[in-house]
Amino acid sequence: METEVFLEQKDVAPLTRSLIQVLMQNNIASDRYSLLDNAGIDSALIGNLRLDSQPNVLAQALVAEFRRYRVDSRRLDYHPMVNLLAHLCEFAEIYRLSDEDFTLFSRLVREGQENFKALKNPRTAESTQDTDTVSVQPQQLNSTIERDRVFISYSHKDKAWFDRLQIVLKPLLRKQIISVWDNTKITAGSLWRDEINDALAAAKVAVLMVSADFLASDFIAEHELPPLLEAAKRGQLTLIWMYLSACDVPTEITSYQAAHNTSKPLKSLSSAEQDEVLVNICKEIEKAAKKPTN
Repeated sequence: METEVFLEQKDVAPLTRSLIQVLMQNNIASDRYSLLDNAGIDSALIGNLRLDSQPNVLAQALVAEFRRYRVDSRRLDYHPMVNLLAHLCEFAEIYRLSDEDFTLFSRLVREGQENFKALKNPRTAESTQDTDTVSVQPQQLNSTIERDRVFISYSHKDKAWFDRLQIVLKPLLRKQIISVWDNTKITAGSLWRDEINDALAAAKVAVLMVSADFLASDFIAEHELPPLLEAAKRGQLTLIWMYLSACDVPTEITSYQAAHNTSKPLKSLSSAEQDEVLVNICKEIEKAAKKPTN
C-alpha cells in the first residue's frame, strides 16, 4: 500500500456498508456531530458533510472525504478515517459493532498507523510512543446519589445470555422491585461518559456476566469494571457474578459472591439446567436489591 493511500479501492464498499450501520444507529444530526467530534475529526471536514442526510448518502460522503484527504506534514499522526475507526473500535460495546465491522475497522486502523510510521522520519518514528488510545479514568462514585439500580455488565457477544436473563427478571421489572441498566441504554453522543458514570453511581447491585469475551472486552475492563469493583470494595453496592463460559476468572472477581454454583459454566449445562440456574440468579439479584442500604 502506498503511504498516501489510507483507503484502497477494495475496501471502499465494505467500509461504506459498515458505516451505514453505524449511522443508522445514530440517525440524528446532533448525535452524528458528537460521534465525529468525539473521534477528533477536524471541524472543517465535519462542516463539509450534510449530517442530516440518509445513512447511505452520509456514509458515501465520509468515505469520499477519507479518500481525498492527504496527511498534513505538520500532523503526521492524523487521518480522519483512522481517528474515526479507532474511536468506534475503542467503544465497540456502545456502538454495537458486529464482529465483521470490528475486524474491518481494526485492520484499517492498523494499516493507517503503519502509514503514519512510514511518513515520519525513521528516527522520530522510533522514539514516538503510541498515544492513540483514549481512556477514561474511573471516577470516584458519588455516594450521595440514591442507589436503587441493577447494573448489568456483559459483552455484546453474550447478548443472547443477557436477553435470557432479562426475560427471567421481567416480573421484578414489572412490579418495579428493580430497575435495570446496561450499556445498550447509552445513546452515542457527547454525554455518554456522564450517562455511564451516573448509572454506576446509582447502582445498588452489579451483575457481571463473565465469559472469555467479557474478559477480553477493553470497554468493560477500562470503563465498567474498575468503578464497579471500587464501589463494591467501599461497600457501596453488592457485586455478584455469573459464570457463562470457561475462562480464567481473575481473583478480583472471584473474591465476590457468585450468583450460582460455578463448578460448571452455564454454557456446559443442559437447557433445563440453565433455566433453573437463571431463576436462582434472579432470586439472588432480588435479594441483593432488597437489602437495606447502609
